[in-house]
Amino acid sequence: MAGSTARLLSTLSWLVLATAGAGAAPAPATPPPVPAVGTFSADVPTVDAAGSNVSAADLKAILSGDIAGHLDQLAHLNATHIRVPTITLHFKSTEPGSAPIDVVYKDLDLEAVSDGVAKSVTLGLGESTQPDGTHFEFGKSSMQAFNLGGLLAFYGLVSGSTDQPLATMYKSFDAEGMTFSGKDFRCDIGPISTGEFKARPLKMPFGELMTLVSSPQFQPGGQPSPEAVGKLISFYIDFFDAFETAPAQVKSLDCSGTDNDGKAVAVGMGPFSIGGFTNRRYPAIEVKNVKILAADGKVTLGDFIFKSFDLSGPFKLLQSQAGNLTEAWFTANARKLIPAFEGLSLANLNVDVPDDQNPGERVKANVGDFDLSLANYLEGVPTSITAASHHIAVDVPPAVEGGTDQFDGLRQMGIDKLDLGFDLGLHRDATAKSIVIDKQALSGDKMGSVTLSGTLGNADDALFSGDPESAMTAAMAVTLKAAKVGVVDAGLADLILKRVGSEQGMDLATARSQLSGMAQGIVLVGLGGTPAAKALGDAVGKFIAGGKSLTVTVTAKAVGGLTAADFAAAQTDPKTLDDKVMIDAAAE
Repeated sequence: MAGSTARLLSTLSWLVLATAGAGAAPAPATPPPVPAVGTFSADVPTVDAAGSNVSAADLKAILSGDIAGHLDQLAHLNATHIRVPTITLHFKSTEPGSAPIDVVYKDLDLEAVSDGVAKSVTLGLGESTQPDGTHFEFGKSSMQAFNLGGLLAFYGLVSGSTDQPLATMYKSFDAEGMTFSGKDFRCDIGPISTGEFKARPLKMPFGELMTLVSSPQFQPGGQPSPEAVGKLISFYIDFFDAFETAPAQVKSLDCSGTDNDGKAVAVGMGPFSIGGFTNRRYPAIEVKNVKILAADGKVTLGDFIFKSFDLSGPFKLLQSQAGNLTEAWFTANARKLIPAFEGLSLANLNVDVPDDQNPGERVKANVGDFDLSLANYLEGVPTSITAASHHIAVDVPPAVEGGTDQFDGLRQMGIDKLDLGFDLGLHRDATAKSIVIDKQALSGDKMGSVTLSGTLGNADDALFSGDPESAMTAAMAVTLKAAKVGVVDAGLADLILKRVGSEQGMDLATARSQLSGMAQGIVLVGLGGTPAAKALGDAVGKFIAGGKSLTVTVTAKAVGGLTAADFAAAQTDPKTLDDKVMIDAAAE
C-alpha cells in the first residue's frame, strides 16, 4: 500500500511527516513531537481554489506545513477545484555535513471535492537531484475518489469511529512510473496501477504509537513490560484488520550500469504483481521475466511466485494473551507463532555463468518448473506438502585434467547431460492418526524413474510438538502400515550394466544374467525360502534380466503397523518379517 501511493500521499498528506519532523504542538489525535532524522519544509508559491470552504491562503499555509490547526477543515474540505502549480519539498538531514535535498512536484489538481472526498486527484511531473548527482523523475499519477478525511481519520489525526466498516480511501491509483539515474547507472520503472484501497480509523492512532515506541523501555537497554509489548502487538494486529487493498502491478523495472570492473551489467523484470491485503493475509507476490545480464554470464527466470502468508492463527493466539506477552511466553510458543506460508514456485530458470571452482569452465543449468505448496499447519509445521520439479537440466562438466570428481561415473557411462525431475506429496490424516505418503518420485530423461508411496501410523499431535523430547518420543512410536515401491527402466540399467560388465569382461546379456541370479539368491537368503520371498526374488531377477518395470508392495499384517522394535529385530534376522508383513511383487 505505502509503496504504490507514497509519492502522491507525500504531497497530499505529507502533513503527517511535516507534523512529526517539525515537532508541531500536540493536539487531540495529533502525533506528539518525536526525534527526527531531519527537518522538512515546503514552498508553495500559489494556490488556485474555486468554490472552496477553505481559503487559498489557508490551503497554501497547510501545504507549506502549518497544518496543526486545520485538520478538521481538511477532513471536510469542499471545492470545485484546487490547483497548485508547484510544490517544492525541502529536507535537511541532521547528519553533520549533509547537503539539503529538494523534491519539486508540479501540477497538483483536486477536482470536485465534497466533504473531504475528491472525485479525482492528479499530480504531474516530479523531480529531484541528490547531492551525489543521482537524479529522480516521477511521471504523472492520479487517484479516483480520494478520501482525504478518511485518510486523516485512519492515521488518527481527526476523530473517527474504530467500529465502522472499512471505507474507500481511493477507488484506483495509476502512475506513469519513474526514472532514476546516476553517473554509472540508470533505472526505469514502468507504469504502476492498483485498485481500491479501504480502511477505517486505527484503535491506536499513530501519535500514541510514536509515544509508545519512543519511551525509554523500547530504547536500547530498556525492558518493555508485558503490557507495553501487548499494546505494540495489538497495534500491529489492528493495523492488518484496519485496511484492505486490491491487487497492484508494476509493469516493468529495467536497470543498467557497470560493475566494479567497469563491465556492463543489466537487471530487468516485469510485470511485478502483488495480491490484495485482506483477512489478515499477506498476499502473494509474482515477478515475471527476470533477467540478470553481465559481460561473462546471465541468469533468466520466466516466472517466480512467492505465495501468501496467513497470519490469522498467530494473531488469534497473541490476542488471547494480551498483557501476558513475556519473553518466556514467546519462547514457549515460538512454533505456534509461525505464519502459515503457502509456498513458492518458479518456471523457466536458466543459468549460464563462469564456474568459480574450475577456471575456464562454465556452469550451465535449466529448470523447467518448480512448485512447493504447504497447507494445514499444526504447531507451525505444514502437515500437507507437495513439491514437484521437471526438466532440471545440468550439463556434466568435462573431466578434470589429472584427477577425478563426482561426475566421473556419469562420464564413463556416456552421460553428458542430466535431465531430472521429482515429485513429492504427503499429508496427515488427523482422524486416522496417520501420515499418507502420496508420492515420492525421482525421474530422469532416458533413464527411468523410482516411486515410493505408503502410510505411516500412530502419528498423533505430539509428533508436531515444539518440545523436542515429546516430538522424539512420538517419532519413535510411528509405525509403517504399508509401502509401495515402483521402478521403471528407460535406459539407465543398460548404461550401468554395460559398465559393470566391461569391468568384468562380460557383454550386457551375460552381465544381466549373472546379476539376476545373484539378486534372487540374496533375497532368498535374507528372507528365507518363503513363498513371498521366492515371489520377490523372481520379480527382482526378472527385472534385472531385462524387465522394464518392477513393483513391490509391503503391507503390515497387524492393524497398527510395523513398530521400531519390529525393524530392530529384522536387522538381526530379516526372516522375522515373514509373519508380520505381506509382500507382493511383480515385474514386466
